[in-house]
Amino acid sequence: MASICAKPTGSSAAAAICLALVLTGCAGSNDKLASYNGLKALEHGDWPSAAENLERAVRVANDPGRAAFLQNHLGIALARAGRPDDAMVALGTAHNLAPAMPEPAYNLGVINLELDRAATAEEWFLKASDLAPDDTMALEYLSDIRRRQGDLAQARGYLMEANRRQPHLPRILAALGLVELQADNLDQASMFLQQCLEKDPAYPPAVYNLALVRRRQENLIQARSLFHEYTRLSGASRTHLELAAHAMDELNRQLNAAAMFSSPAPEDAPPPKPVEIVPPSPEALARIAELLENQGRPEAAVNNYLLAARAAERAGDEKTLRAMLRAATLACSENSRAHYNVGMYYLEKKRPEDALLHFKKAVALDDQWFAAHLALARVAMEQAEYDAALVSLKIAVNLRPDDPNALWSLTQLYDRSLKMAEQSARHYEMFLKRFPVDVRARYARQRLELLRQADTI
Repeated sequence: MASICAKPTGSSAAAAICLALVLTGCAGSNDKLASYNGLKALEHGDWPSAAENLERAVRVANDPGRAAFLQNHLGIALARAGRPDDAMVALGTAHNLAPAMPEPAYNLGVINLELDRAATAEEWFLKASDLAPDDTMALEYLSDIRRRQGDLAQARGYLMEANRRQPHLPRILAALGLVELQADNLDQASMFLQQCLEKDPAYPPAVYNLALVRRRQENLIQARSLFHEYTRLSGASRTHLELAAHAMDELNRQLNAAAMFSSPAPEDAPPPKPVEIVPPSPEALARIAELLENQGRPEAAVNNYLLAARAAERAGDEKTLRAMLRAATLACSENSRAHYNVGMYYLEKKRPEDALLHFKKAVALDDQWFAAHLALARVAMEQAEYDAALVSLKIAVNLRPDDPNALWSLTQLYDRSLKMAEQSARHYEMFLKRFPVDVRARYARQRLELLRQADTI
């Protein structure tokens, strides 16, 4: 369910603080008592009383700015009192009185979305996003609308802009992970979900979705461990608790079957006991990795060596950690995805030089792999290896001309890093032609105009 707030901060605590600060500004106006009572009722969830008092207050408010403020809060009260049509009238009035105020546009987006008017909601959220260039909530709603419609490229674009505005917010990283999971980009999904859990280790959607990623990647032990972790979280939903329990049962059957297949039991042996859900040791994970390596499955082997490395790191065993990383590197052999996974590990651990080496190997083995080229370009730009970044971004744009993020990254490389005005302008024009409604289009137009002016001068 969408939620309305006086200011689209994404935090109920922040919204409450905002409202409390607003209350202190009521003194000295003719509508003082009605305003105070209305806002206080709104703060405490007494919607009918809030609507009644705020309707009285707006009738005597003379200043347009104050009237817009009161109309916005009246719209919130009316919506929560079950009067959405009246709420939209109040919010529309607030927007007309103060067109530069983002809150009425945002709240109109929320109400229309609750009424299943996605197209109208999207228009208002776009307007709210333009009016509040540092805020992310409107962008997050826009992304969710497009994701539910199956437009994953645009959903991803909105979230990338949200992440640029407020980097490393767990809910944005988790949402990016969900988009990549739905797009079946498992490596990218894993990266975003792990980044989310670094910031908030108990963020339920990230734990659950990372379990799904690991299951699809055939990392059955880690998938089971993550599903088990999800069942212990206080914020887990009932539906997903049931799904997680079912997934653990299925994973236990698969792991028991695999154990029986690899070590045949005598005919009179008792039936195997259920596998206990305990964190596997580095040694156990290494044995699984060796078995997978001997079976000719380098990608799965590398994933388990990396799991062993993580387990050793948690245990403070530096010697085993180094040994598992050496084994993972050797097991990569000529497998591009294995090199990519090792690169993602090093990227997560803030070792960009090692990450870059593996990403370069990954694209050398598979030069048509979009995600690997993007990862390489990202690290290469951070390391000022602009030639490598340029090559990979050009390939990425050719591989997926409908993906706005690849073209945007290439444009930013030309503009911010290489300082090539002509190429920058040409790529901003290309971006605007391909993605005219992308949230970054506004900045692209502004930047393109500046580049043209500089060229004229």
